[in-house]
This record gives sequence, structure tokens and C-alpha cells, in this order.
Amino acid sequence: METSGEKEVISTNGLKRVLLVNLVVLFCLGFVGPFMLAFDIFRTSEELELPSKGSVVFPVLKTFCIGLLTSLVIGKWATSRLVAHYKNQHLSQGVVLNNNDSIFAHFGLNLVFGAFIGVSFFEAFICHIPLTEDVSGSLTAIFSCKTVFNSVIALVVGIVMGLGLWVIYQGASIEKETNQTMMVQFYSTRQWSLLGIAGIAAAIFIVGLMFYKIFTLGQS
Repeated sequence: METSGEKEVISTNGLKRVLLVNLVVLFCLGFVGPFMLAFDIFRTSEELELPSKGSVVFPVLKTFCIGLLTSLVIGKWATSRLVAHYKNQHLSQGVVLNNNDSIFAHFGLNLVFGAFIGVSFFEAFICHIPLTEDVSGSLTAIFSCKTVFNSVIALVVGIVMGLGLWVIYQGASIEKETNQTMMVQFYSTRQWSLLGIAGIAAAIFIVGLMFYKIFTLGQS
């Protein structure tokens, strides 16, 4: 590791690579919920009258496409200031700086993970519907409730992915213009704020929740 004053450089990677990896991870996290719902329906007894697998997947895909298409339409305008900031750092310092201690680091994806946490808490609270004698009706209500929340997550994922693709495209244009690869340098100031700690806790919670849903097959 390199050190420069109070700043400690953690790693330096290509901007496009960092963004693509983050977008793939975001997409996978966003669609764990719908996959588990469809799997729950698949393994449930055929005697129960439950929604079709498509009814819990298609609404999620629809909202994802809406978010993606919307962000692709407005993405160039919405990301113009961010791209200009990256370009200025690229030209003046040779790298795009990203403070690993900040909640706003990693190109704002920590904020998206925070949104995941909020939606997950609301889902766990609102969709915790007790089973009654009408098991089919209770399960249908649970699946429908979770589908709504998964659709909200998919909408956010679609918007962020569209914006991320615009940043990647404009970054490629800057690289062609300057004939230099845009690099992002992650660094730490070792000044952990409460927001930074909250961001790390959020990321741990989300990953833990995803594994919990996978290994318990989504059972409550």
C-alpha cells in the first residue's frame, strides 16, 4: 500500500471494470427475492391454489425494465455533473478519487444498499402475515405482498443500472478523447464516521439477509 500524508491508497482499478462489477452485484442482489418466491411456489404442494410463478416474476421484470428505460432516457442529463467531476479528476490528477471511508463512496452504491435495507425491514414487518385455516389465501397474500416490495427493489436496481451504463459509456468517450484509461483510486483516511460505519453495517446486513433467504428457502 502507498501512503501519502494521511491518505492511504487501497487499490487502483479501471473505472469501467469497477462500475461493471458493482452493477452485476447489484443486479444479482436485486433478483434474489423474486427467484426465491418463484422457487417457494415451485416446491409448494400442487393442492394449494397459489399464484403462478410468472405472477411473482413478471411484475418485477416489468418494473425493472421501466426503471432501466427511464434512466436511459434521462441518464445523460442526470449523470452529466458526475461525469464532468470524474473527467476533471482524470485530467488533473490522473485518477478518479474514491474515499473508501465515506458512505458516498463506491459511486453511491452504498446509498442503494441502504435503500435495500429499508425495503427489507418494511417487507419483513408488513409481509409477516400469519397463516390461517385458509392456507392458500394466506400464502397468496404473503407472495403478493413480497412481490410488491421486490418490484420496488427492481425499480431502484433498473434506475441505478441505467445511470451506471451512461457513466460507463461517457467514460469510454473520455478515454477515447484523452487516449488514456480512466482509473479509480480507492483510498482511506482512517477517519471513520458514523455514516461510514452505518454503510458497512448495511452491506453486512444485506449480504447476511440474502444468504439467510437462500439457505432457509425463504421461509419465515
